[in-house]
Amino acid sequence: MTFANYTGATTTSLSNYWYTQPRITDSYNAQLNSQWNSNLRTEATYSYTEFDGSPRNQGSPFPQVQVQGLSGRRLDTGASITNGALFLGTESSRQLNAITTKESQLKLSAEYSLGDHTLTAGGELVKTKYVNAFVQFTDGYYIFSNLAAWQAGTPISSFQLAKPFAGSTIEDAVARWEYDAYGYFVQDTWKPNTRLTVLGGIRLDWPDVDQHPPVSAGFATAGFRRDNGDAITRNDTTNSGNYTVAPRIGFIYNLAGADRKTQLRGGVGLFQG
Repeated sequence: MTFANYTGATTTSLSNYWYTQPRITDSYNAQLNSQWNSNLRTEATYSYTEFDGSPRNQGSPFPQVQVQGLSGRRLDTGASITNGALFLGTESSRQLNAITTKESQLKLSAEYSLGDHTLTAGGELVKTKYVNAFVQFTDGYYIFSNLAAWQAGTPISSFQLAKPFAGSTIEDAVARWEYDAYGYFVQDTWKPNTRLTVLGGIRLDWPDVDQHPPVSAGFATAGFRRDNGDAITRNDTTNSGNYTVAPRIGFIYNLAGADRKTQLRGGVGLFQG
């Protein structure tokens, strides 16, 4: 539970202003291992994960309200307060706030034994759907200069209210997009003798984003530049198609022989995450 503004030096809040920030993850996984013959083995894995990190408000949707000019006494120190404030309603940053992801992953791989070598090849696809909403003041933030003004409903001293431009809706401010990641790999595990194992492989990762954000008006003439001085004229680029080729090689050496109590390992390569 987050007790927003509850323990301020001269402020406090009612319970409908508080919120929780749960992290809920549901995961499912299925795996199929097949032995086709003495040399060929395959593995198929599918997993699905849902994540919800959206805040949960303690009260019903309501504007954020601040009532100023309140007097009282601090319970912890006993100090008198002559110009305190009380917050109630829905905290402004939680009025339109949600983050969820749904991820599906499919991975297929095969191993083939050929003498001293074990060849591995496969591919995987990860599809992730994102929903990210963060817009402040969608229900409003209203400040009353004293308790009498709040009770009488007289004009507020100030307010903030977020509304979409004409022709748009508040849903246009919610990011909804999908990110696909393709991966392909091959590897050779070679055992030239009983003590030494050498591994070498290469992996290709290819990101794909079908949706692009709209180009902001005036962005091309705003004067943004990269570190090398090149002008940045668009703000709708993604990393779609920005692939990575990642080779790697490594070894394992059993210093103590077959019991494998002491091993020396090493390797070098390019990895991304």
